[in-house]
Amino acid sequence: MPAPGYDIVHFYNTVTKRGLARNNLYRINSIGSIFTAESNADLLIYAKDGLVPSRSIDTQTVKYKAFDFVVPMSAKYPENTAWVVTFYCDKSYVLRSILESWSRATYDEHQHTQELSFAANDIEIVLLDNSNIDPSKRVLKPIKTYKLVGAFPVNIGALQYSVESSGEFVTQQVTMAFQYVVTEQEQTAPFLNTAPARTPLEPLNKIQKFNEVANRVGKVANQVTGALSRVNNLFRGFGR
Repeated sequence: MPAPGYDIVHFYNTVTKRGLARNNLYRINSIGSIFTAESNADLLIYAKDGLVPSRSIDTQTVKYKAFDFVVPMSAKYPENTAWVVTFYCDKSYVLRSILESWSRATYDEHQHTQELSFAANDIEIVLLDNSNIDPSKRVLKPIKTYKLVGAFPVNIGALQYSVESSGEFVTQQVTMAFQYVVTEQEQTAPFLNTAPARTPLEPLNKIQKFNEVANRVGKVANQVTGALSRVNNLFRGFGR
C-alpha cells in the first residue's frame, strides 16, 4: 500500500472522503429506567455538554536480562468516579426533580436505605453524523455508541441565581459514577488493519529461540566433556 501524501490536495481528498467530527454531534440517548420514552426521555435533548470517557491500561515492567518489557496488566476508565455532564434546566424543573429522586433512591441518608441498585442503569451516549442528511427528514445518523454500565449520580450540582443577572438560561451540572464502558461501532472501521506485519512478540520469540540454541549447544558441550573425561580415565588405567 503506498504511503499517504501530506500536501493540501491529499488533505482535501481525505477530508472530502472521510469528513471531520464535530463536537456538537453528541447526544445522550438514554439513561436506563430513569428517563423513559413514555414520559421524560425528551428531556435528554437538554444535555448541553459532556464527554466520551477515556480508557487506560495499567502496565508493569518485567526485567529479563538486558531488556525491560512493559506488560499490560489491567484496564480502567479514569472518569468512572466522576463523569460530568451539564443540562439546560426546563422551566418546571422536571429534570432536576428526576435527578434528585434518582440520587435519593440510590442512597437515602434519612432511612439509611438503597432502594435502587447502583448497577441498575446504563447511560447510552451516541455520536452522530450530519453528512448527506435528507432535508425532508433532518435525521442525524448514529455513528458510534458508548454505554456507561452501572451508572448513578454522585453529585447533583447547585443552581446559581442572581437578581442582578440579565436572565441567562439556568444549567444543571451532574456528576455520575459508572463501572465500565461498552462500545458499539455502527459500521466496520475501514482503516483497521487486522493482519499485522509481524507478531508483537517477535523480539521475545527471537530471545526464546536464542536460548533454545544456547541450551542445545550447552548439552552437546557437556556430552563432549563427559566423553573426553571417560577417554582420559581409560588411558590412565592403561598407564598403571
